[in-house]
Amino acid sequence: FSDDSTYALGWKFTPSFIWFRYKYNKNNIANIFFGLSDFESAYKYSKVSHDRLTEFNDTIHLPGVKGILAVTLLKLDSITEGKKNAEQALKLSKKYKNPVGLIVSNYSLGEVFIVEEQCDDAIVYFKTSLQLSEQFRQAHFVMLNKVGLLKAYLINKDYENAVEIGEQAL
Repeated sequence: FSDDSTYALGWKFTPSFIWFRYKYNKNNIANIFFGLSDFESAYKYSKVSHDRLTEFNDTIHLPGVKGILAVTLLKLDSITEGKKNAEQALKLSKKYKNPVGLIVSNYSLGEVFIVEEQCDDAIVYFKTSLQLSEQFRQAHFVMLNKVGLLKAYLINKDYENAVEIGEQAL
C-alpha cells in the first residue's frame, strides 16, 4: 500500500482513477436532469463529465456522453455545437465499436435533424437507434426513440405512422 492509492478486489484505485470515476458519475447526474427536462443542469453535469473523459482519452464512455451533451446543447439552442458533438459521437462510436455510443449518437442526430426540420433524415437516425436499443435491450432508449419518431411523423403529417408508434410508446 502507498499513500496515493487504495486496493480493493485486486484493483488499484489511484487518486486520478477515483477522480475519473467521480467525473464520470457527473454524467449519471446529468441524465437525471435530462429526464426532468432541466437541460441547463444536464448540460452542466454532462460537460464536466465530457471534459474529464476527453482528458483521460476514454473510449468507452465518451461517445455516449458526447451524444447526451449534444442533445442538451440542442435543447439550449446551441444548434451548431450540438450538431458537432452528435457527429463526433457517431464517429467515435463507430471507431471504437461502442453499442451504447451508437444508440445515443444516432438518437442525438435524430434530434439534430428534428431541429433542422429535416424529418425524413431524423426518422432514419431514430429508427437506427431504436433497432440498436432493442437489440442491446436498452429500454430507456427504446422509449426516447419512439417519442422522437412520433415527433418526426407528426411534423411530416404522417398520422398513420404517428398513431402506430404512439401506441407502441404507451
